[in-house]
Amino acid sequence: MKINLLIKRNPLLKATFLTFLLLLFITNVNATETTLSETWSLLEQEEKAIGFSFDRYLRTEEGYLYTSNGVLQLEILGGPAQKMNIYAELCVDEHYLAKAYKIITDLGGKQNQITGTLTDGQITIVTTGPDGKDFQSVFQPEETGSLYFKESFLNYIAETKGLLVGEKYTAKVWDYGSNSLSNFTFKVEEKATYQYQGEAVAVFSLIEEEPGQTTWLVSADGDVYYSYNPLQNLSARKVEKEEIPELR
Repeated sequence: MKINLLIKRNPLLKATFLTFLLLLFITNVNATETTLSETWSLLEQEEKAIGFSFDRYLRTEEGYLYTSNGVLQLEILGGPAQKMNIYAELCVDEHYLAKAYKIITDLGGKQNQITGTLTDGQITIVTTGPDGKDFQSVFQPEETGSLYFKESFLNYIAETKGLLVGEKYTAKVWDYGSNSLSNFTFKVEEKATYQYQGEAVAVFSLIEEEPGQTTWLVSADGDVYYSYNPLQNLSARKVEKEEIPELR
């Protein structure tokens, strides 16, 4: 897959692309789906806007659905900046456990798609390139049991247990950016306030201890207002649609 090759050859591009997917909490809605939240997010690096997304969190008959429609501005191999369109969705069951995901990217009119399904003891990934050819990979991890996405585990804690200052929460998650299993641990550092649209919003400050170092500012019900990855100096913050700038 051409984009994968470019990403592999350019570590900074790979890190930016994967961080973009993981920073943002990621269709058509039919009558059986209920919208729980809709958020515009702006991605910035060194105070410069490099992307944005429109993210939705939905209740479905089977559980929950996260969707994200976004644009990421990339500088590839020293050439002129190009815009990559990204669509992502994560499907989880009523217990917030990972069931399936899809990521579609379009760069210069060439579309690539990755779909994954997670069943007991097996993870099947199908990659489709611009030529329409499929490549299938099957993972059979030694460790089985409850498997989340980062997004769904955060919502699971916020919506069923409640965020408690000083507490640490750990789960096994599937990293759809790198196609790997990892332990995900975050700590609720403190209560804080975040200025949004001229109002002080009560949030919790969460710090990821593994596998990354991302910090989130999250409301009690799990809405993310701000996130920051210090390794790549990338931030994502909640904004209104009219605040989205033109990418240059």
